[in-house]
Amino acid sequence: MRRALVAALLVFPLSILSGCGSGLPAGTRWVAAWGAAMQGTAAGPHGPLPGDRAIDQTLRLIAPLTAGGDHVRVRLSNVYGASGARFQSITVAVRSHGAALMPATVQPVTFQGSRSVTLAPGSEATSDPVALALGAGQDLAVSLYVRGSSPVATLHVSQPTTSYFTAPGAGDATGDTGGQRFARASRLVPWLTAVDVLSREERGALVALGDSLTDGAGLPPDRDARWTDQLAARLQSLPSGRREAVVNEGIAGDSLTLAHSIPSGADRFARDVLGQSGANEVVLALGIEDVAAGVSAAAIEQAMLAIVRQSRKDGVRVYAATLVPAALAASERQVRLALNRWIRMSPSFDGVIDLDAALRDPLHRERLAPRYDSGDHVDPNAAGVRAIARVAAAALAGRG
Repeated sequence: MRRALVAALLVFPLSILSGCGSGLPAGTRWVAAWGAAMQGTAAGPHGPLPGDRAIDQTLRLIAPLTAGGDHVRVRLSNVYGASGARFQSITVAVRSHGAALMPATVQPVTFQGSRSVTLAPGSEATSDPVALALGAGQDLAVSLYVRGSSPVATLHVSQPTTSYFTAPGAGDATGDTGGQRFARASRLVPWLTAVDVLSREERGALVALGDSLTDGAGLPPDRDARWTDQLAARLQSLPSGRREAVVNEGIAGDSLTLAHSIPSGADRFARDVLGQSGANEVVLALGIEDVAAGVSAAAIEQAMLAIVRQSRKDGVRVYAATLVPAALAASERQVRLALNRWIRMSPSFDGVIDLDAALRDPLHRERLAPRYDSGDHVDPNAAGVRAIARVAAAALAGRG
């Protein structure tokens, strides 16, 4: 159960908090505490938003935080938009339950001092800092009021945490604390791509770049059931200074190299990983979709090495995950095995998270172990997810 901490306003001049590093109070840094990888409209249906538009309505988006701090800021994205997205009013607050908020925590959000903001096509914007004390494990509610009509072309289509929308034409409900006006539940996350906290306790952020295994396909909603959620809980149990936020940048169906309706991991790496505040480690958990599409082991290896080179320039450590068993043709199974051997032996990575060894059936190595199989023979069940979190935590345990 999430801690119901009452947030308190803290007094700091906002001018000293607006930067990403210099000028911050001693011992603090901006760290990404939540993220959602953005996709284009073609990625899936958007039932609560008829015609893929928000029309004079408020979206209350719920972000479970993996780190705490005394200030917060949000990043909005319109990277796939062909027209501008205008928000007349935005608030943040600690979520109580459902769409309800803890009333004393509701705070307005500004962008360069303005309550409204318009995102140009292809752009992102980070808010001014908001003084709000938050703890790891709390849910931040970000309420966006769209005045008029804005196409929803940038979103995450399958977030495991339920968010809430008012009906079209309902107007500005950003200050509604009871939540009764938010009658539409959804797992869509339009426009909100990151939440940062100003932290004194985090060493940085670990970013998980992955596919459905990371995105949480098939897992029950609202239970913090993804392996990244469970890893975050483990890392938050460490002493102050060794704790680390975990940011999930998984997209179901994503690949490392293939460009289609979903942006490839290679194409989105700079934005979704290196662009996260305080990112200092990445778990690279992509490749099985490439193998299934006939991409060679050599091509996948080169794409991974390109990511390693980009990471080194930014001082980001790279942990590679081996590919779990899947329903593959015989030739594709050989590619998966060859790629896993290379990952285990390559000196290029800072560590290996051996998901294949952890999840495969010891008697049938091209299958998931029955105790970890969700039933589709591809995605793990809850026990399999716990096994992934254990293996990831063990791989990270020896880092400096």
